[in-house]
Amino acid sequence: MFVGNNGAGQYLIFAEALEREQAEAPLFQVGVALEQKARERGYRLELQNGFACAGEEKCYYIRELLSIAMKRVSAARTKEQETTGTVTV
Repeated sequence: MFVGNNGAGQYLIFAEALEREQAEAPLFQVGVALEQKARERGYRLELQNGFACAGEEKCYYIRELLSIAMKRVSAARTKEQETTGTVTV
């Protein structure tokens, strides 16, 4: 498993041969750690996530999987903005 930061405020997790629940666990742990650090420093933090599982998507190309995951993040952000009436800049 690899967990990394792309330098643009996004964390990426790459894992091989894991079930969906096993992939969700480190995503949750990263979120908890980031929220805790933000709270300690008095920052407000909003997290969105999206992921793609090769087997479920029937896709085995990393760029395509990243694209699918990023589209899900964008869709979640748009849905949240529509629901709450907020705008993220």
